[in-house]
Amino acid sequence: MRRLSTAILAIGIALVFVLYMVTYTVAYNEIAIITTFDRATDPDPQALADGKDSGSVIQEPGLKFKWPWPIQRVQTYPTQYQILQDTPEQLQLSDGNTIIINLALTWRINDPLAFDIAHEGYEDAQGKLLAQMRDLRSVISEDYTFDQLVNEDPSKIELDALE
Repeated sequence: MRRLSTAILAIGIALVFVLYMVTYTVAYNEIAIITTFDRATDPDPQALADGKDSGSVIQEPGLKFKWPWPIQRVQTYPTQYQILQDTPEQLQLSDGNTIIINLALTWRINDPLAFDIAHEGYEDAQGKLLAQMRDLRSVISEDYTFDQLVNEDPSKIELDALE
């Protein structure tokens, strides 16, 4: 009796591992890219516009099946807007005045297949965006004066051009 219960437990654990290897889920606020041998197939634009799965792009939420890891890989990305905020930093402007600036940006993935090809992952893309935000700080410190950022005369403020 003890051997039978041990065998049933072992089979149950093995079954859970097999199910984990051959299934994946797509949440309602995610989109998935499934690659076979690290190659993705191009989606049909009309099917994507209708919210249907096409090619390697999986939009419909739910439980899906795939081949195990060496054959197929699944990467999910959020579909909602993401907010990326950098740490505040003190800058000296071209006129000698000092300001504290806190940069933030809102972004989202429009083309998940191109995003998956261009970036090594979600964190890689965020790192590249943070680097671009830090480059923008140097542009602000070199090209703008305090009067262009803060002024009583609205015609002299250049915040729209900066944004």
